[in-house]
Amino acid sequence: MKAIKLGIIGSGNLGVHLCRAFSSSNDIDVTLFSRSGQNTGLINDLKNVVIEIDQGPLTNEYDVLILAVNDSSIQDVAAQNKENGALVLHASGSTDISAIGAVREKDYGVIYPLQTFHIENELTYADIPFLIEADSVRNLALITRLVELIGAKVHIMSSENRRIMHLSAVIVNNFSNHLYALSELFLTSKDLPFDLLLPLINETANGIGQRRPSEIQTGPAKRGDKQTIERHLYMLKENSDLKKIYHQMTLSIEALYRKR
Repeated sequence: MKAIKLGIIGSGNLGVHLCRAFSSSNDIDVTLFSRSGQNTGLINDLKNVVIEIDQGPLTNEYDVLILAVNDSSIQDVAAQNKENGALVLHASGSTDISAIGAVREKDYGVIYPLQTFHIENELTYADIPFLIEADSVRNLALITRLVELIGAKVHIMSSENRRIMHLSAVIVNNFSNHLYALSELFLTSKDLPFDLLLPLINETANGIGQRRPSEIQTGPAKRGDKQTIERHLYMLKENSDLKKIYHQMTLSIEALYRKR
């Protein structure tokens, strides 16, 4: 079976990681298209990656084009390539498949890797679930082959369900990281090290991998320790934002476990 000719448009965090992932397979030939050349130096040493400083309409020599661009740019970039014979995919969790379907009659879909991407981080791509959608069974099969060539897991999912997964991802990733940031700022203001919390953070994450989150909940809100909660709120009297979050989270935890 011939190698898949893959074009990736966009060289931000996601585009660079997709290059790293798909260029790991000898059965995928990868070309990265970058308008500005941003971050392309980070992938110059990867095999099977050709870098083109261009993001205009592309030729028909590709089997698949992935639009690794901002959500607001997906339809415009798809429209630029509406005559291209490739299967055109976007990689967004929150954008409907119709963003491409509105400008192409056929051969379009979604390939959304459910992960957070930072260029400097190394990832095991086989551990990342890819949520896919396409306009036809034939194109679903092509996306599935593409993902399976890097050893990753495929989950066929509608746009509506993918948006639900993306919302949940924002809650578990973005929101939890924001709590870490607030905690770090609070500790810094007290000249205390945030690093002392890292074993606790890691243990919590590891626990979620073994049991349901609701089964490993601990703390004063779950056990109804009003005295400790009031003490914590008093300690946060000069940090109104963190105090509001603490209070709201406490109410939410109490409500959840009153139902059990």
